[in-house]
Amino acid sequence: MPDLPGFITVLVGLLRPGDSLPIYEMHPFLDMLDPLGQADPVHPLELRHSYFKPDPFVDTNGLDYYSHQDYESKPQYWFHHKLSDIVSAVLQAGLVLNAFDEYAHDVSNNFQHLEGLPVSVPTCYILEARLHN
Repeated sequence: MPDLPGFITVLVGLLRPGDSLPIYEMHPFLDMLDPLGQADPVHPLELRHSYFKPDPFVDTNGLDYYSHQDYESKPQYWFHHKLSDIVSAVLQAGLVLNAFDEYAHDVSNNFQHLEGLPVSVPTCYILEARLHN
């Protein structure tokens, strides 16, 4: 989403008073690393990209989430959003933060190689916000 605040505003428009917006997503920290198919097995936590990357990522590597097979795909674009961007977009859209937590399990199937490391890194988060009554 190139326009995260606009996207959250659309979601808020679909909520009724008292409704909640849950976000269960890959942690933005992971955008600093290479995913499973490109990871260096000796240095899986080597930082490859800036956390403050303003331009979109472009990739032609496809990954079948079920078979874990790689394939050449059409160009895919995704935008990195810092955790502060996400929380700010939620709050600026008029939502009230109910809960926020970070976890060390992979919800993307791209970073499973990080789950067995001797140190834990944040790989996903759950944010719950509700529409103010």
